[in-house]
Amino acid sequence: MKTILSSETMDIPDGVKIKINARIIEVEGPRGKLTRNFKHLNLDFQLIKDEEGKRKLKIDAWFGSRKTSAAIRTALSHVENLITGVTKGYRYKMRFVYAHFPINASIANSNTAIEIRNFLGEKKVRKVDMLEGVSIVRSEKVKDELVLDGNDIELVSRSAALINQKCHVKNKDIRKFLDGIYVSEKGTVVEEEKQRPSLSLSVIIKIFVLSSLGTTIHLNVYYAGLAYTSPTVASALSNVIPSLTFIMAVLLGMEKVKTESPRGWAKMLGTSICISGSLVFTFWKGGYLFKSFENRALINIYSTKGSAGEHRHAKENWIKGSALILTSHVAWSAWLILQAIVYKVYPARLSLNTLICFFASIQSSFLALFFARTTAIWKLDWNVQLLTIIYCGVVNSALGYYLQTWCISHKGPVFVAMFSPLLVVIVGLFSAFAFAERLHLGSLIGTGLIAVGLYCVLWGKRQDNSAAQKPDEGRGLADGEALEISINDYPLTNPDTSGRK
Repeated sequence: MKTILSSETMDIPDGVKIKINARIIEVEGPRGKLTRNFKHLNLDFQLIKDEEGKRKLKIDAWFGSRKTSAAIRTALSHVENLITGVTKGYRYKMRFVYAHFPINASIANSNTAIEIRNFLGEKKVRKVDMLEGVSIVRSEKVKDELVLDGNDIELVSRSAALINQKCHVKNKDIRKFLDGIYVSEKGTVVEEEKQRPSLSLSVIIKIFVLSSLGTTIHLNVYYAGLAYTSPTVASALSNVIPSLTFIMAVLLGMEKVKTESPRGWAKMLGTSICISGSLVFTFWKGGYLFKSFENRALINIYSTKGSAGEHRHAKENWIKGSALILTSHVAWSAWLILQAIVYKVYPARLSLNTLICFFASIQSSFLALFFARTTAIWKLDWNVQLLTIIYCGVVNSALGYYLQTWCISHKGPVFVAMFSPLLVVIVGLFSAFAFAERLHLGSLIGTGLIAVGLYCVLWGKRQDNSAAQKPDEGRGLADGEALEISINDYPLTNPDTSGRK
């Protein structure tokens, strides 16, 4: 089955220049210039700008099959490798492996060739010339290690392959006969530590506030609110985060709302519905109380005094718990906004996350020492509490974050956010069985309003992304303006493109 038009875009980082000439891509950056020829692919390449003025590379495939869509992603991967090469460079490390005779190697021709001696005790000298733009040196820190540097990943990897093939022993099982030179590590020349900017007092204060909002305030207030309400309430109110983030972004000028477009009205209407749903959920329960599936809780997470239902729906506790959870979500939304601001002045992701965790650990430790003064609170037994901690660490943090990252890289953040209302259904069913949870009519109505508002906001954001990829869509021709059609080297006899107008 043919697809009329398949398109993919990628961001062009600052400091990188890209030129396109008849499917020949030229990328220029701080480390030099690289060129790649894509004439063998039936694709269109063009440079565009989105509504915010950010440069993007767009690749189109007309009347293509599934293989053509795969070719688009392949071309994007090649361009990303070119950008990495001209900004960071590629570095391959190779190690000597020998069990019989020590391998001797010397660098020749100004770090562009290597001479290998005494391999398997042979007197033969094996000389390997590096490909153009690739340099090789002996490691100063690690014994029997070679370091290959270059901008083109293909040339660097092929140079490493030439060294490996030069020491290849025929008719020997590599699982038993290991003598040779093998690639041990792949990376970039310019590591994050060299790109990391200096830590000024203002940056440290911003990171300290960032850790307070995203971890200390958000998690501690969230767990405090959870103690006054139930898991179902907490999961339902979490759907207001996109709307709260949208409001803060608009107030700070980071998000633009076009009232003349349907997507702008969708985001404003969705935000209003989300906020209304959270208010309904918090302050109105309704006259009818849905019965749970179980009369007795399998796991008692509430007070031990009396039945589980006596302390669950107290009005002041319900309002207090919902208010605390909403406050934690406000802190989380502010953390998302502030994170984007801090990243502009300190663009080192790993170091930034490390500092956030470090400051949050110190802050949480002081709070724990202040509020948890009894030793019984710090004691862990083989019960549900210990099982919950292990589950949160293994499933929620490790497996959950990995799966979310994988989905975001393949489908985008909007696709992942669309499944957040499903969390309410899963938690509600589980709570009904495990905790004997009883749902109010107002809770269900508020949850439905939050879900509808969330999807309105996500739809508007999705339309913004589509409009950014098509900046000229919908623009009519001015008087006297000619319509120019370019076929970009497509052969007229190609059945896939000959009918394209």
